[in-house]
Amino acid sequence: MELEKVIPPLPRVVRGKPVVLGADPKGTYLLYASGNSVVLRNLKHHSTFVNVVRFCPTGTCFISTGSDGKIFIYDAENGSTVGELGNPAHKGGIYGACFSKDGSRFLSASADKSLKLWKVDGQQFTFLSQYEFENKPENMLPILARLLISVFQITDEEDEHQLPTLKSICSEWWQRQTARVTAIGWSPNGRRIATGSLDTSIAIWSLDTPKHAIVLCNAHPMSNSTSLSWMDDCNLTSTALDGSVRSWKVSTP
Repeated sequence: MELEKVIPPLPRVVRGKPVVLGADPKGTYLLYASGNSVVLRNLKHHSTFVNVVRFCPTGTCFISTGSDGKIFIYDAENGSTVGELGNPAHKGGIYGACFSKDGSRFLSASADKSLKLWKVDGQQFTFLSQYEFENKPENMLPILARLLISVFQITDEEDEHQLPTLKSICSEWWQRQTARVTAIGWSPNGRRIATGSLDTSIAIWSLDTPKHAIVLCNAHPMSNSTSLSWMDDCNLTSTALDGSVRSWKVSTP
């Protein structure tokens, strides 16, 4: 794995003093710093922190999830609110969310130990099924629980409601990184997974050979990764709390 480019962080701002950082050519969106955080648009629906924002690959909508267990859908063209999933979608904070490559499925993961699968049709979301993690004693250990990685498959087997189900196909203690996993990204071809950790490293591993991984120590020095996104099957982009965006060229495994 080779580092190709580092995008520097945004200009430093003084706490409590709003400053404009930039705007799009049409003036539709404004990026500014309120002194405490950098925002593109204020999401007023969540009662607590907004944890995840994701665009649907079809370009029709985007979603936001929060620590309040709520998921909201927004129109991608004008940013207006389309609606809310569930009431709320989860009983705990939602810290993971992603769309399938074709935008037809959506997954949400919550602190309530549940993983929910949704069908997506334009801006309409329909709940399909739910997977609940067991409260086994080993899963409740503060260190080990954060190093458990599970891979699920959407099966053709239907439940009592004739809906697709989630099946765990791989679950193991993650030994490649020494601290909590803070970010994960799946390559478009579905064969590679990248994980970022609190120990500042990024690991690349293959579903074909999961025991052999490339681990890059200090990928973001003194900071853990906050998100990992594949541009294609060989190019990975990472962000971190150090305020930088890094581009990586992945040739193996």
